[in-house]
Amino acid sequence: MDASSLIGQDSYVVGLQKQAAAQTGAMKSLGAKAANMKQTHDAAQKFESFFVGQMMNSMTEGVETDEIFGGGHGEDMWKTQLNQEYGNQIAKSGKLGITDQVMKGMLKMQEQRTAAAQAAAGQIVAGSASAQSDAAASDDAMTQQDAAIAMVAGSRLPVQRQ
Repeated sequence: MDASSLIGQDSYVVGLQKQAAAQTGAMKSLGAKAANMKQTHDAAQKFESFFVGQMMNSMTEGVETDEIFGGGHGEDMWKTQLNQEYGNQIAKSGKLGITDQVMKGMLKMQEQRTAAAQAAAGQIVAGSASAQSDAAASDDAMTQQDAAIAMVAGSRLPVQRQ
């Protein structure tokens, strides 16, 4: 083998390594997006489950049971949990479509928040003083949206931004 063929093989190997690195980066990005979509879907499904459970509680609140087949202290204790489990199963079935609608709303809210943050970041780079106040207002709006997302997900803790 001569030196020119070795140099050609080295450049070919380097090109393959760069292509593999780019594909790995793209796969990691897709994996992160898929994980984010899964988290968003789970939060929306938890909201639907809670909503349907509360609706079932309201529906069964005034229903009196026949003492031959039920009633008593045990039924009073477990009725709320039974209704919540009904809500879980209905949400898992996806037949009401509440999860899809809530998820669309959450994704739209995230897109708006990202666009506002990018716009604010672009204005700050430009160095305008008004952009900094806009960024602070955008940050306040994001904090409110984070609190709303946390409540939908059933958490009382603030959302951790990455």
